[in-house]
Amino acid sequence: MCNNCSIRNPIHCIIPPYMVDKIEVAGATRRSLFEGSVNTKFNAELFRKKRTLLTEMNGKQMKAVLTTSVGNLVQALAPAKTAAKTSKAGKKAPKLKPKRMVYDAKNTNDQKDLPGKLMRKEGQKPVKDKDVNNIYDNCGHTWDFYYNEFKRNSVDGKGLPLINSVHFGTNFGNAFWEGTQMVYGDGDQVFKSFTTDIDITGHELTHGVVQYEASFEYVAQSGAINESMADVFGIMVRQMTLGEDAGSSDWLIGRTCMRGTGYALRSMKEPGAAFKNHPILGNDPQPGHMKDYATLPNTRNGDYGGVHINSGIPNHAFYLTAVELGGKPWLAAGKIWYQALCDETLLNSTSQFTDLANATTVKAGTLFGAGSAQEKAVKKAWKAVGL
Repeated sequence: MCNNCSIRNPIHCIIPPYMVDKIEVAGATRRSLFEGSVNTKFNAELFRKKRTLLTEMNGKQMKAVLTTSVGNLVQALAPAKTAAKTSKAGKKAPKLKPKRMVYDAKNTNDQKDLPGKLMRKEGQKPVKDKDVNNIYDNCGHTWDFYYNEFKRNSVDGKGLPLINSVHFGTNFGNAFWEGTQMVYGDGDQVFKSFTTDIDITGHELTHGVVQYEASFEYVAQSGAINESMADVFGIMVRQMTLGEDAGSSDWLIGRTCMRGTGYALRSMKEPGAAFKNHPILGNDPQPGHMKDYATLPNTRNGDYGGVHINSGIPNHAFYLTAVELGGKPWLAAGKIWYQALCDETLLNSTSQFTDLANATTVKAGTLFGAGSAQEKAVKKAWKAVGL
């Protein structure tokens, strides 16, 4: 992210910049690998600039830009009804449901061509393209999670359509939420398709939820909280969908998107152990305790103050809370974290780790009672990570 870009509204990529940089270095002797990493970096920067400009526009300006740049996305983004209404006869309207649209970007490298060709929209049957079907399903799982557990209608709480573009770019090794939609590359020589991991979709769409709630500044600890929230709710989307509980889950983020065996993007159970001795990426740099907190510059090469690196600390606190309480993580730990996220009196754009620790402790006491097992578990978890 360039220095004059908004630190509150960047794009949010699942692959951290330090990984992309290592791929670029390794590509010095492998041309196709180098070209892929440069393409990924170049498009990420263009999307960041677009993201910043969009957040600075008013409604009329944004509509004008969308009309010229992404065409039919304007109609897709029309406001949806936020709640089911009761008819005069006393009958309830049909249950709310997501509004999913999945497009094929046809490997374009030009962002003006997004979202691409519409392949499947809400209610339509599966198509031949497995990536289209994966994302359609994953968006549904994410929407169901937020609606069933927290009564939240889509990422904005008001029925925002879930717009997705698959097959973006050539050798594009990333996936991200850019403020209005999801974009997925097909991978490169290090990463495979990003459409198979439910938690990746859950992670990226949760960035949308955070955008409409605390909108944490994307730098240092506030940015690491942003990334951690995305991991926390992303993993719970997968756990609920696959029937995993706190004890049976492996707590790995992106466990199938890396080529090779024994690699994942991040581990909430053991930060720093998601990948070891990778031939290109080396070792996972995430700390799980404040004594190992990485103080880095607010630059792209510094991971914007370590937002993807230091997120391992609050990630581990959530893991410890969930395991201490056992059972389904979203019933207690997840509820605590969600209520904290949505309480502007406790968390805001510049909140630090100590603020998150305090907010979750307060919410545990409010939801389950002072001195409850839930409150004790939260306090114990934060103490275990050095806070």
